[in-house]
Amino acid sequence: MKTKTEIPHNNVYAEGIFKDNVNIENNVLFIKPIVPFYLVRALVKFIEEITKIVYWDGENLKCPVCGRKLYRNSYSKKWINKTHLVHRQKYICSNKECDYEHVTNIDHIVPKHCNYEIEIRNEPYKQGLIDYKSLEKISEHIKNNYGANPSRQSALNFYRETDSTLKKLETEVLKYDKNELSNVIAIDEQFPRVNGEKKAKSVIMDIGTNLILSDEIIPVKDLTPEFNEQTIKNTIKGIDVKGIVTDGDKSYAPIADSLNIIHQHCNFHLKKNLMDELNKILNKIKRKRKSLDRQIKDITLNLPFKEK
Repeated sequence: MKTKTEIPHNNVYAEGIFKDNVNIENNVLFIKPIVPFYLVRALVKFIEEITKIVYWDGENLKCPVCGRKLYRNSYSKKWINKTHLVHRQKYICSNKECDYEHVTNIDHIVPKHCNYEIEIRNEPYKQGLIDYKSLEKISEHIKNNYGANPSRQSALNFYRETDSTLKKLETEVLKYDKNELSNVIAIDEQFPRVNGEKKAKSVIMDIGTNLILSDEIIPVKDLTPEFNEQTIKNTIKGIDVKGIVTDGDKSYAPIADSLNIIHQHCNFHLKKNLMDELNKILNKIKRKRKSLDRQIKDITLNLPFKEK
C-alpha cells in the first residue's frame, strides 16, 4: 500500500511549487524537472525517510507518435554534484508496434556528461564579479553553500566555461542589421569602480535605435585620444556614419574631421560649455561685488554718526 508524505511549506510560493510537481510515495521522492535542485537538497535534508530521488514527467502521459498511453519502465541513474544519486524515469509506449521511448530530461539542471549542476558551474564566475577570490576560496564557498566539493581545477574550468558562454551570448545579443541604423552615433565615457579601482567605460551607440555598438572597460590611463580614434574607426567600419555627438572633450573634433564626419556636442554639454564661459564672467562680478560690500561695511562702521 502506498503511503504519502505531507510536504511542509511556509508560503504560497512553496505551496504552488510542491502541489503539482512534488510527490513522495513509500519514501520515494518523485519530482518534476521544473523544481530547482536547491529545493530537492532541502527536502532530502528535511525528510530523512527519503530513500530515492526520481525525476519524472508525471503519470497518464500520451505517446506523441501514436497517442497511446506511456508506461513507466525502469530508471536511468545520474549523480549530481557527486553527492546526490538521482534517477531519471524511463517511459515506453504501450503500443507494441510503436518504438517510442523517453527519459525525463534534466539537462537544464545538470548538463550531459557533467557531474555538477549548472548553478554550481556558474558560481566561480559570479564570485569573481563580487570580488577577487582564490580558487581555494571559491571551492570552499561552494562546499559551504552547496555541500559539493569541486577541485581547484574544476572551479577554474567552470569559470572559463561560463565566461566563454556569456561572451557568445553577448555576441548574439549585440548583432544588428546595419540597415536599421540611423548613421548618427554618440560616444561617452563613464568612470565606474571595479574592485575598488577606478576604470574608464567607453560606450558608442546609435542615436536613432539606441543600439550599443561598442562597450569597453579599460584602465583610466589608457583612455587617450588615440584610443578613442581607433575605437571609433573599428566601430563604424562598414557603416555610413554621417554624424557624431560627443561630450565636451576637445579631442573629438579633430578625430571627426579626420574621418570626414560632422561633429557636434550634445545639448547638455553645449549648455554646459556656454554656462562655463558665462560663469567665468558671473564669478568675476560676484567677487567684485563681495569686495565692494566689504568696503562699504568698513566705511559705515567708521562713520562719526549712525543712521537712525
